[in-house]
Amino acid sequence: MSTTGTYAFNPTLAQLIQQSFRDLDIIDAEETPTAAQFAEAMFLLNSITKGLEATGIHVWTEQEAILFLQPGQARYTIGSSGVNDNAPASDSWLQLALAGSYTAGAATIALAIAADVNQGDNIGVVLDSGATFWTTVAMQIPAAPALATSVLLAAPLPSSASLGNVVLDFAPAAQIVRPLKIPSMRLFTFSSQTEIPMTVLSRQGYMDLPNKGPQAGVTATPGAQGIPTQFYYSPQQGLGWVYIWPVPVLSNWACRMTWYRPIQDWANPANTMDFPQEWSAPLRWMLSDELKLGYSIPPARAEMITAKAADWLTTVSGWDRDSEPVQFGIDNQFRGR
Repeated sequence: MSTTGTYAFNPTLAQLIQQSFRDLDIIDAEETPTAAQFAEAMFLLNSITKGLEATGIHVWTEQEAILFLQPGQARYTIGSSGVNDNAPASDSWLQLALAGSYTAGAATIALAIAADVNQGDNIGVVLDSGATFWTTVAMQIPAAPALATSVLLAAPLPSSASLGNVVLDFAPAAQIVRPLKIPSMRLFTFSSQTEIPMTVLSRQGYMDLPNKGPQAGVTATPGAQGIPTQFYYSPQQGLGWVYIWPVPVLSNWACRMTWYRPIQDWANPANTMDFPQEWSAPLRWMLSDELKLGYSIPPARAEMITAKAADWLTTVSGWDRDSEPVQFGIDNQFRGR
């Protein structure tokens, strides 16, 4: 005997739904659900999936990203259907530099080193004013597949930018969706490439701060300015708001963050799970447990399905969490007593 040597098991939406209806004894092994039954089950499985986002047991959705800051801006929008502030995945952006000095109106800039910059990319140029000017790449020079040494901007520079100023680049697809939660941020300095942990605040903690400064798109008196040390995240519907305090004076920094992305939707029969493999049985039995309410299931079978769903959820709940060390210390208040 020998093992397969493979690790690719990942059931499709159709397989999970068919198995759940068989668990309920609604269909036989050789049958498939009707279109109406399938639609109902897909709706319920999507509802279960979104509910699981609130449990904190989905460690596979913890990811890293970076939020680029602007001078005087206190609030940043992530994941909206309209205009976003710039927050790509942490491994999907480039930090470059200008190879020359440019005045207002310049549309072509040279890069200090050849880089994988492509047409349509989001590109930011740190101006001498301290702000970052964002536009898109209209053309890379030379053309792909060669690495770009110069870039034609979709909009010209609004003011001067000097030799060595930072240039940022990432593909639009790298922009992250609305985070469910941002448990931690680190202030990243472009010049030194260092990261310093920032303090996470509650809503009340942030609102109680003095001189918070203007929010995105709002003209107001600047608030307290300096090196950002604290943040607060508010997950709104369809978008997220990140508040930074104090607001930065210059575009010298960005915020590296750990964030929880949403679990992907189920949309068609061929979709596979946006879950690790250990979730195949829990999802099957949780779906069966939800479906049983709409059918005349014998009480004994219904109780068995509920128990199976609870057992499997308990199993994965104890597994899919961060491995966090437990630290012990001595309270000086009780020393010597």
